[in-house]
Amino acid sequence: MQLNPDWEYRLYDDADIETIIRQHYGQEIVDIYRLIDPAYGAARVDFFRYLLIYAQGGVYLDMKSTTTRPLDDVLLPDDRYILSKWDQNKYHAWGLHPELAAIEGGEFQQWHVIAAAGHPFLFAVIQQVIHNILHYDVTTVGVGFWGVVRTTGPLPYTTTIEAIRHLHPYRHVEIEQDLGIIYSIYDSHSTDPNQNHRHTSKKHYSELEIPVIQALH
Repeated sequence: MQLNPDWEYRLYDDADIETIIRQHYGQEIVDIYRLIDPAYGAARVDFFRYLLIYAQGGVYLDMKSTTTRPLDDVLLPDDRYILSKWDQNKYHAWGLHPELAAIEGGEFQQWHVIAAAGHPFLFAVIQQVIHNILHYDVTTVGVGFWGVVRTTGPLPYTTTIEAIRHLHPYRHVEIEQDLGIIYSIYDSHSTDPNQNHRHTSKKHYSELEIPVIQALH
């Protein structure tokens, strides 16, 4: 907030999320959102970030992420979408999922979503995630880490955008080096409970053994 005094900062809780979705998309999408088991907060927030930025535009960052430079200094007037992949020198083998082996550099990061409102990348991602939720099969998609990654996370985000990437405007950056936007204020590899975000929140989604999507009624 100190670095970006001309930007409006918003922190959304669970009630805010449903209100925003209902305001922009109606009750039908709220109902689809609610099919994600509440224990999988990460999956719910995956879906929400796509819906939020598609509707309003702006800069979404995970709660553990931060900026180290003013956004006005690093974002360009003609930016419409920012894409970035993991720096393999710093985050060795992160995002290199076997299911993305055909895509050089692996996943597009989606702990940040930086876009103009209405960008076609997010429209396509939202449609794919809705399909994934409504057609979730626990036996093929899985639970825990892989259940989230495949249903709402970087796998549908990456494969959907990659398929249409050549059609729409974007800028590819090294998000931390080029823009000073940092993945985590914590040390992701630390075992110190005060320095690793997995220890500061409730049970991590990767440890869950229940279906990501609740049964349709």
